[in-house]
Amino acid sequence: MGAMAEAGFGERLKTLLEERDMTQAELARTLHLGKSTVSQYISGVRSPDLSTVRKIAEFFSVSIDYLIGRSDVRWPALLKDADVQLLIDRTGELTPAQRRRLLEFIDYLRFEERRRAKPRPSPEKGAGRRRPGSG
Repeated sequence: MGAMAEAGFGERLKTLLEERDMTQAELARTLHLGKSTVSQYISGVRSPDLSTVRKIAEFFSVSIDYLIGRSDVRWPALLKDADVQLLIDRTGELTPAQRRRLLEFIDYLRFEERRRAKPRPSPEKGAGRRRPGSG
């Protein structure tokens, strides 16, 4: 990849990590890479090989073209989905204010999903229980 694509790749990778609320170390562990390697990808010091680009794109469910900055379409296959096409068509009929409200609602749905997906800390053993004879 050329220098321009590296900067696009690093910026996109950083954004994808932020959107997932994921650290560089977590991505490195998941893809069996060194944490410094991921950091170097983001800063543009190092370029991943094609196999690694493919793994990263698959992990984040984005196209390789999106990941390297050649396209702004993250999920080209998604655009072929009938429900997505209907959503796009109907969104085009909304006012700018209605679109903003729709985006806020989508953000809310994503927030709720992340909140449900995060494991809740389990209460300490015996916490909140009364001991026999204590009251």
